[in-house]
Amino acid sequence: MVATEAVSPHVRLIRGPIGTGFVAIYVVLGRRTALVDTGFAQHPVSTIGPGLATIGLTLREVDLILTTHAHPDHVGGHASVVSASDATVGVHPADQLRMDGLWKRPVPDDDFLADFHAVGLQHRTEERIASLLADAGRPVIVELTLRDGDRIDLGAGVALDVVHTPGHTGGSLTYLIQPDMTALVGDAIQGLGGGSGLPLYEDPEAYLSSLARIGELGVPMVGLGHRFRSRHLVGASPVVEGRSLAALLEESGSFPPIADQVAREVVAARYPSDKGAICAFLQGLPAPFDGHDADLEAIGEASLHAALLHIERARTLL
Repeated sequence: MVATEAVSPHVRLIRGPIGTGFVAIYVVLGRRTALVDTGFAQHPVSTIGPGLATIGLTLREVDLILTTHAHPDHVGGHASVVSASDATVGVHPADQLRMDGLWKRPVPDDDFLADFHAVGLQHRTEERIASLLADAGRPVIVELTLRDGDRIDLGAGVALDVVHTPGHTGGSLTYLIQPDMTALVGDAIQGLGGGSGLPLYEDPEAYLSSLARIGELGVPMVGLGHRFRSRHLVGASPVVEGRSLAALLEESGSFPPIADQVAREVVAARYPSDKGAICAFLQGLPAPFDGHDADLEAIGEASLHAALLHIERARTLL
């Protein structure tokens, strides 16, 4: 049976299984009901609907779908929920094009596809396309464009303040739940990384700035998009409180400068191929970011992305 976990007075957590981990789908309860993210395409039927039933709701009663960012494990269920409920979908404009790209046919647009193609991993490219076609869901119409400073009123004294926290993606959003003072951050805080390897972001400077901004919100509790690896989290919960939050923010911010330094050393060594440079980057990372598979046939998508991103940054500085 699917469990729904209380996070704060007006927030509930539903876990959408992904491999051995999960994506965190949050229900925010006022006079209206909002979902923050919807997981993969299968999650509305397999997980969200049963989870809502435990608190006396159905998919039909969802009024809003609020997107933290447009990756398939967070938006794949949007269309199924809209079909069941006619819910309004909200997303930051910087991520709407990314979301639309996931639904392009016959070949979706996706960062990991570009990474696999760049290093000649054709079979990984084909696997990724098949995964997107199965998991990323169907197109939806975005009726609510969300920007920093917006407030979404759910009634009954409950509201969500929109905070733009780019880095992981350009349009990543945090939702600050009032009056609970709980921040739902999606993947804006990465710790030591997730199930596919190293911390994943498209803009290191924006990522670091967003970590600082989340810290400045002064919230006692944060809901992550996954249970990221960390030396400061206990158990399997994606909810972080108190001193653990400050330590997690510091840990998350430690990776970009380390990665930049290792990438500079790799580029200075002038490896003859990108594959050699990527392997050297992964093998050169110090603890606690070491131990990632440097075999490109098995490398995690996020690890490959981090290697390519930081190596390219280092090359532009030569």
